[in-house]
Amino acid sequence: MRPFEVQELALPMSGKARSEKRPMPRPTALGILMILAAAVMLVIGARSRNPALTLSAALLLGIIGASAYLTVRNVERAVVERDTTLRGQVGHPVPFRLEVTSPRSLGGFLIAKDRNFGVRPALVPTKGGRYEGSWLLLLTQRGRWTELRTALACSMPMGLFVAKREFKSDADVEIGPATSEVELPAFLQHVDGPGERQSRPPRAGRGIDYLNIREYRHGDRIRHIHWRASARHDDLLVREFESEGHATLVVALDTQGVFRHFETEESSSYFDLTSVTPAAPSVSLGDYASERAVSVAASIALAALREGDVVYLLTASQGLVKARSREEVMSFWANVEFGMHQPVTRLIADIPPRTQLAIVGAGPLIPYISEIPESSALFLVSPPVWSPVPTWYVPMEGPLCFLPQPAA
Repeated sequence: MRPFEVQELALPMSGKARSEKRPMPRPTALGILMILAAAVMLVIGARSRNPALTLSAALLLGIIGASAYLTVRNVERAVVERDTTLRGQVGHPVPFRLEVTSPRSLGGFLIAKDRNFGVRPALVPTKGGRYEGSWLLLLTQRGRWTELRTALACSMPMGLFVAKREFKSDADVEIGPATSEVELPAFLQHVDGPGERQSRPPRAGRGIDYLNIREYRHGDRIRHIHWRASARHDDLLVREFESEGHATLVVALDTQGVFRHFETEESSSYFDLTSVTPAAPSVSLGDYASERAVSVAASIALAALREGDVVYLLTASQGLVKARSREEVMSFWANVEFGMHQPVTRLIADIPPRTQLAIVGAGPLIPYISEIPESSALFLVSPPVWSPVPTWYVPMEGPLCFLPQPAA
């Protein structure tokens, strides 16, 4: 099963989500009519001194008050359960679940709304006052979310009042950027020295240079297990070797620029079933061109991994990180933050020689192009105002590299 694609999720549910605000009942149209009818009956009964009419009005007001109280109690006693761990990718649908347990009542409705990704599930009642909803969530925005919010509206019983409540659950959600299946450009080849290149080796094997010890991962060979270290740490550890015949590629992303600001709905506002504003992630996203640059960088890194290269990822917010798998690549780019950072050209000074370098950026990188080494490959993403279709290109002397736009 390939991660970050459509898959059936067997994920832990959150249990009881926390709610901070006490719900207040608001009368529906039917509730307002009932209140007005009771008030008219009470006034007429008082003026006509009709005890039966007055008693009926008082009884009706009591029913209305009980309905308001029970509506609040029902939404307070509701329990929201949902997936709290999710890994996905922009442009790929992912199964999502939401379950609500509420006291069974006659009449009224129960509406649940996801306030992170703008999903309005249709809840189907099951036995025991349980409502279940599941849907395919088409991811449209990368980032990381550490909290999931669910809004609940309840008008049970009788539908005279509506009480709303927002649930918050701790979560671990990472959405990677959109990527394209691209091939590494021909000029990203193994580097022997400054300005010297040779063709990529046809195959690669394990070298003899011992690097370090790391935790065992599924697929590691048994003969690579370091038994002494495993016994000391009470956990399986394996030896990691420098790959022989592989190129080493550093994919550096420029994260300058003002991050995008989000406007989200107030929690107290009524549920809008026609328009949705997703909640901002816990990382600072960039503008259109900057987010396209993230997709370019992720596509290049994945292409290098498919070639068997040793891949490092570099940004100002996260530093230099070695990526060993597709999951690590997508997790790294999901957590990239944009802001008032130093240009990426200030970060590449300490990169060791004999290392390929691919620099990706948008408009803020243009003033620093002269500082980029000539042996590097530059991928500059043009903003939409320059071209109807953003183009990825290398505006340097030598071969040009045109790549397709990432999948939406």
